[in-house]
Amino acid sequence: MKDFLRPGDTLIICSLDRLGRNASEMEKEWKELTDRGVYMQVLDMPILDTKPGQDTINELVVKIVFDLLSYIAQIERENIHKRQREGIAAAKKAGKHLGRPGITYPENWSEVILRYESHEITGGQARELLGLKEATFYNLLRKYRNK
Repeated sequence: MKDFLRPGDTLIICSLDRLGRNASEMEKEWKELTDRGVYMQVLDMPILDTKPGQDTINELVVKIVFDLLSYIAQIERENIHKRQREGIAAAKKAGKHLGRPGITYPENWSEVILRYESHEITGGQARELLGLKEATFYNLLRKYRNK
């Protein structure tokens, strides 16, 4: 998107943290765009509006508010990640399964796999009878053989 912005264009973003993951990234993006002559407007912080015709005092206020808010956004992001890590650790400690559910064997697995291993049917036919995708079939087969 940045490649399409020209001097005099206005970039409207919903919140400041959309510019980067931390204060330095946000500042880098803001500076790069404003140095190119792109005006910035932050919807949830109307004071961060760099439209033309601003006086020097307003530019100073925008700079101060930007620095403060980008710092706050970075701290909030770090707190979110910290709480997320704590939640994951608590769930693991409680023995809860995290992530995708494990693969289960279809009901007709035993009969189909016997036919497959006796070379009565091919892998493709076995997958079709089981209703499995190729990777799932071979993952289950590997798991089955390693029991």
